[in-house]
Amino acid sequence: MEHPNLVYKIVDTNLINLQIAEQPLSQLDAKDGFIHLSTARQTQNTLLRYFQAHSQVTVLKIDLHAVRDQVKWEQVNLVDSDGNHVVEDFPHIYGPLRTEYISEVAFVHKVVDKKDNSSRWIFPTNFLM
Repeated sequence: MEHPNLVYKIVDTNLINLQIAEQPLSQLDAKDGFIHLSTARQTQNTLLRYFQAHSQVTVLKIDLHAVRDQVKWEQVNLVDSDGNHVVEDFPHIYGPLRTEYISEVAFVHKVVDKKDNSSRWIFPTNFLM
């Protein structure tokens, strides 16, 4: 399976500081020993699964060409929105998240549908590729 060259790191907006050489680890990344990333296709579900308590997050676009030697694609067992068990490959960085790996940054907002209380995240046009 061919993997994309662009992946995404979702972070609490308060954690990001592009003026430093390495970005701080999230609690989950520190606990697991690697940096969790998502592909463009996986990003919306990652947000719905792990960031429901947030109304805004920062999404970092990472060019894997810059960090390829530290990335492992690992299979993760998930349950999709229909209750089916699926296995997906997720990219993980085993090493620091250097600011130089970040090619673009987006502030992403959650919109909640008042009719059914469902939510979705709004990205800038052409950010997810």
